[in-house]
Amino acid sequence: MAAARYVELNPVRAGLVTVAWEHPWSSERFHMGITVHDPLVTDRTLPGLVDDWERLPASYDDGRSSMLPQRTGTGRPAGDATFVARVEMMTGRHLSKGKPGRPRKRPSEKK
Repeated sequence: MAAARYVELNPVRAGLVTVAWEHPWSSERFHMGITVHDPLVTDRTLPGLVDDWERLPASYDDGRSSMLPQRTGTGRPAGDATFVARVEMMTGRHLSKGKPGRPRKRPSEKK
């Protein structure tokens, strides 16, 4: 829900509209029932999770939405350490933040 809130408020943050559903390309139009068909919305379960979608963007914040802009620039999952560890297990990839800078060469790799 934090990700949906973040994405749907992008046109508002950019100053294009005052409320998200005014933007013609906003998925919030579909979630609120203003548009019945949106070919770009593939997950149609979100509207059923929220009683009043109109109030969601203005009211929903579970503390994670502030990490979304930061994480989208790094390519790492936006979640706590437990969530990141689960995604690492599922994907077999290292996704948690590492030490800054280039990794040091092992003695066997030095010329």
